[in-house]
Amino acid sequence: MKGKSLVGSKGFQLELRERDLPTPGYNQVLIKIGVCGVCGSDLHLLSHQADLTPLGHEISGKVFQIGRAVSKVKIGDDVVVEDKTYCGRCTACKNGHIELCSDMHDLNGQSGMGEYICVHENMLHIFEGITPEEAAFTEPLAVCVNTYMTAQVPLHGKVVILGIGPLAIMCAALAVHYGASFVACVGSKEGTKRNKIREDAALAAGADTVTYMSCEHYKETLKLRAGGPIDAIIVTSPPSTIKEALDLADYGTRIVPIGLDLGENSKVQIDIDRIIMQKNTIVPFIAEPAGKFPLSLELIRDGVVNVKELITHEIPLEEAAVLKNLFHNDNGVIKVMIKMNKERSIGGMC
Repeated sequence: MKGKSLVGSKGFQLELRERDLPTPGYNQVLIKIGVCGVCGSDLHLLSHQADLTPLGHEISGKVFQIGRAVSKVKIGDDVVVEDKTYCGRCTACKNGHIELCSDMHDLNGQSGMGEYICVHENMLHIFEGITPEEAAFTEPLAVCVNTYMTAQVPLHGKVVILGIGPLAIMCAALAVHYGASFVACVGSKEGTKRNKIREDAALAAGADTVTYMSCEHYKETLKLRAGGPIDAIIVTSPPSTIKEALDLADYGTRIVPIGLDLGENSKVQIDIDRIIMQKNTIVPFIAEPAGKFPLSLELIRDGVVNVKELITHEIPLEEAAVLKNLFHNDNGVIKVMIKMNKERSIGGMC
């Protein structure tokens, strides 16, 4: 039996490959994928990666086949897949530092944008009461949950989120849920079709205001709106915007960068003296492992984060070539889902 999977490289070069399906081994499970979200990291790979590489890690699907000694799931279960999870056995894990695990289970070079994937059972979480499309948000929402916890925002704290993409919008919803008194999102450029639809989504998620780096005196205006010192700045935008975060930071502000570039624009020069004298803390976060999958599923199921409203396009796997046009032009895109059936819905081709 064979299955198709998507790989890509810079220039949005995409190739749909067919491969023999693996037989799940000890503690392994073969998943029939239903939906995979397009992540910003996929877009960076399609801009910078020289060689064809697997795409997609925001996965929901059904258990199709199980290997020996599998006990956590059964055939037919609806599941979401962690792209990386800790082993629980290495020294770092045993010392309580799962984020430093030296033997993580991962996707082993398989594409989430494909028909099937074979993974360790510890990477799976059963879901119910939500759609497969909503469930596919579990991984990026888990990133946001971990990011917000890393930011250590106090109750009634003031939060600024750089970026107005899906991660920023979900972080805004979490900030409201966890009791922030002021939440602002900052986009790059005002007046684009894409940013307008994202601005509306951020406000609907609970942000008090949305402004843009292109606006004159936006920092001064934002500080006036905040009405007091900013406690935390979450940087979901490209690494170069860390300078904007430092300019916005007040005495003691905690800054959490999670935006990647995967190219030359990841290199940023910053003023260390200023960081020391202002007692700012910069704590980068990477979702390996993301963790918090059960909590994220609960937040989706309870409607705390209305992920369904973020889906603007659903594209069949066989038509993934439209991604280049979708993201290179000024289209009203928030979140794109790749579906393994042949039906296009919602935004369709732009």
